[in-house]
Order: sequence, then structure tokens, then C-alpha cells
Amino acid sequence: PDLDQTVGLLARTLINRPNVELLIKKSRLETPDMTPLERDRLIEALLRDIKVAGIGRDNVFSFTYRDPSAERARQIVQDLVSLFLDSDTSTKRRDAEAAREFIDDQIRSYEVRLAEAEERLKDFKLRNLGVADASGKDYYARMSALTDDMAKLYVELRAAEQARDALKRELGGESTSIIPDIAPPN
Repeated sequence: PDLDQTVGLLARTLINRPNVELLIKKSRLETPDMTPLERDRLIEALLRDIKVAGIGRDNVFSFTYRDPSAERARQIVQDLVSLFLDSDTSTKRRDAEAAREFIDDQIRSYEVRLAEAEERLKDFKLRNLGVADASGKDYYARMSALTDDMAKLYVELRAAEQARDALKRELGGESTSIIPDIAPPN
């Protein structure tokens, strides 16, 4: 989406009643003697007066709020930015977790497929020892083709494991390191 759409989306998702209620608590704007009507008016005023604008560069936004107290205005904007960053971090964490779960599922699938391929290879060897097919390929040529298929599955498994490990490092804040390839067993 263009910048105006992004800003509009950000404003709608960030500046809503539940978030403004959190902002009121975080900024300590609510007083113990405040009536529910005064609280609702404060929420409506914040919903109306807090502005979000794009600065012209990708993913750079301006949050503004005007208040007679400069310190209160600064605190509200600072808490709003903090709320924005917290929501962005939790979204990234959820996305990374979903990606990790997907990769784990893929790894399990590759492991099952690999075990099935190994079992078929074993059965094939037992059934076709020394038998040639119509194209003249004997057991060893067919075994070579199946070994190539199995090697491809190992490569896919290793790639999925590396992607999963990279996501784990990203979630854990670790630095990336190079993982040596492991040769498939013979």
C-alpha cells in the first residue's frame, strides 16, 4: 500500500479505544476521583487529538498530540510510541513463531517421507536383487536413482532444519552462525 494507506491503517489499528484506555493508564491521566463520563470524554478527546502522519520515508511515522502541558503531551506521545513498538514486536514474534511451527511441520513431513523412502529402498533391494527391468537397468542402476532421491530428501530436510534454527536464533536474539552440512548416511 502507498504511504497514505499505511498511515491510515496504522492510525486505525493503533489509535483505538482499547489502546487509548491503555495509554490513559500508562500515562497516569486517570485520577481516582474521575467520573465515568469524564473518563469517556478524555478517551474521546485523545482519539480525536492524537495524530499519525508519514514523514515521506518508508516506515517512518510522526505521532503528535497537543496539550496545554508540554510534559503531559510529551509523555502521551512517548507512551504511544512505546505502545506502537510493543505491538510491532509482538506481531513479529507471533509471525516468527508461526513460521517456526510451519518449518517444524515440514521437517516432520520430510522425516516421514525419508523413512518411507528408506523402507521402499530396502524392500526394493530384497525383491529385485539381480533382476533387470525392460530398459536394461539392473538393481544397481535403480538403487543409484533411489539413492539420488534420498539425497535430495536429506538436502530438503537440512534446509528446513537450518531455517528453523535461524528462526530460533532470531527469537532468542542470537547471532547467525554457519552450520556445516551433514552428509546423508550410506
